[in-house]
Amino acid sequence: MFFKSSQAITWTEELIAPAMERVEERIGDFVTMLPLIVLAIAIMGVFAVAARFISNWQTPFRWLSKSALVRGILQQMVATAIGVLGILVALELLQATALVGAVLGAAGLLGVALGFAFRDVAENYLSSILLGLRRPFAANDHVLINNEHEGKVMRLTTRETVLMTLEGNHLRLPNAMVYKAVILNYTRNPLRLFQFEVGVDTASDLVNVQTVGIEALLATPGVSSDPRPFSRVEKLGDWSVVVRFFAWVDQQLADWYKVRSEGLRRVKVAFDDADVMMPIPMQQIDFRRLQMPRSVAEGVPESPRKDSEAQAHDVGRDFVLEKQMANDQAVDAEPNLLAEGAP
Repeated sequence: MFFKSSQAITWTEELIAPAMERVEERIGDFVTMLPLIVLAIAIMGVFAVAARFISNWQTPFRWLSKSALVRGILQQMVATAIGVLGILVALELLQATALVGAVLGAAGLLGVALGFAFRDVAENYLSSILLGLRRPFAANDHVLINNEHEGKVMRLTTRETVLMTLEGNHLRLPNAMVYKAVILNYTRNPLRLFQFEVGVDTASDLVNVQTVGIEALLATPGVSSDPRPFSRVEKLGDWSVVVRFFAWVDQQLADWYKVRSEGLRRVKVAFDDADVMMPIPMQQIDFRRLQMPRSVAEGVPESPRKDSEAQAHDVGRDFVLEKQMANDQAVDAEPNLLAEGAP
């Protein structure tokens, strides 16, 4: 019995002794490596402080972009790169090259997995960078996106573009959709045209109608005098003549919708003062077969053709938009691929 107990103790010592030796070796290695571990932690701390400083340092990034969003994204990218570099330097100092490779490999696999899992998030993030660089709109610009989403731009984030609709609602659009969309910017060009139709009686003096309407628009607050308002005879109907009036509004000085409403009101008042008759839809059935002028048969007094109606009117081209485009291109540094000699 004593022999068996002694044998058991011997076997236990043979099993524990190697383990204790390994523990002692690990402790000795740790003590030996302790200065390097402290130095590695200090290096990581220095890189972390540098990353934090870069993320809050605005000055060097202002030279790269005027967009606050793009500057913020670049700062975060640089700060993250500095932090990762600090970790790699600390691992290399500890001679953990195998761990460095494992970390890089795991990061690569993790990146692929996250790329598939968060594809939409990554696409919106990249679109936000491209929108910040291209800047198709600015804050408070009135835009129409894809001919269905209209409003004023509130902000551009890393995931979405936020609009305030004309009804006062918040509209959030994914940046990926906005970047691919057709964007109509009403604010980029200060001058914006409005137009409306007016029907007048067929017996009206059209030159007088156009003159009265244009003078009323010129007297409307907010309507630009350069370029001037103008009008066109659009259509001859059975009982009316349709005249379309056009006027420009400087959106930096006045509200487009209010000016258009006031212009309509003033043209109506001016027509009433000038006795310009609005058309009244009617049909007349005449059973008489008399050889007389149509105007007499219908009871409409004939009016002699006035000299102003017989004179030739100006039908030359209007270069108002061309002038505005030339002014815009003069200050736009983006290369025009439609220009002569463009690659």
